[in-house]
Order: sequence, then C-alpha cells, then structure tokens
Amino acid sequence: MAALRKLPPEVQNKAVPSAGNFAMTPVLKTAKNTAPLGLGLTPAGNERPHLRESLRKKRKTYKQTGTSVITVGHVYRETPHAHLVHDGTKPHRITADHGRALKIGPVLIRGTVLHPGAKPNPYLTQALDSNEAAVKQRFADKLGREIDKHAKKLAGGGK
Repeated sequence: MAALRKLPPEVQNKAVPSAGNFAMTPVLKTAKNTAPLGLGLTPAGNERPHLRESLRKKRKTYKQTGTSVITVGHVYRETPHAHLVHDGTKPHRITADHGRALKIGPVLIRGTVLHPGAKPNPYLTQALDSNEAAVKQRFADKLGREIDKHAKKLAGGGK
C-alpha cells in the first residue's frame, strides 16, 4: 500500500481502481454462478428478486486516504435478504404488523409464525477464496500495463 501511494495521483486515481475492477471480475462471475437459485417470498407474500440479478462490483474511494476498494456484493434495495441467505439465520418469530396478515405462499396468517432458521450459504466468501490467486495475478498484470501506459503519456510517447 505504501508503494502504491507513492505513484503519481493520476495513476493512483485511474490505474489502481481500473486494475482492481479488472481483478475482481472472476469473483463476480463465480458468485453469480454459485448464488442460490430460489426466489423465495417476502413476508408480504411477494416474490423476492433473484440473488444472482443483484450482484455487482462496487467501487468506493476513501477521501481521507485516497484508497480505492472494489467489492462484490448485492444491491441492498433489490435483495435486502441476501445477508440472511449468506450468513444464515437462527430460528425466530415473524409477527404481522398492526393487524395485517403474513402471506406465505397462498396462505394468509394473522399473528406470529415461527421461522425454522436457515443454514449459512457463504457463496460470496467462497467465490473470493476460490479466486484469490487469480485476483492477485490479474491485479498485478493490469496495474503493470496501466503504469506503463501512464509512463508513456508522461514521457510524451503515447496518447
């Protein structure tokens, strides 16, 4: 990290995030291929969006340090239940709010339901772990190409 911070700001701001984005592509592909297929239902009985559809690469740059981070994860608004699938849940009670009913499949239930819980399915963690070597290699290769490209620009020998 210290060596990367010594790079010129143009390289830090463009080459490093570009290399990170490129490096994380195998993780995204693996996660999309291994995310569970079941749609499931919301407590209101509506179909949940498919987990594979809300997976994205996201970039965040911390202003204070200039550090860019590329993550693979879900768009929360699309699949707010993704963490429950990934991390699992303990058995718990689900109560209908303010006299409303819970719709579970075709059945309307008033009152409380005991959810049996769910085992964890850490498909995101497994996608990262199984692609660790590829991520490192892709990052190094792409960063090297990006640094060469920026060095040529600075030397006046490239576009």
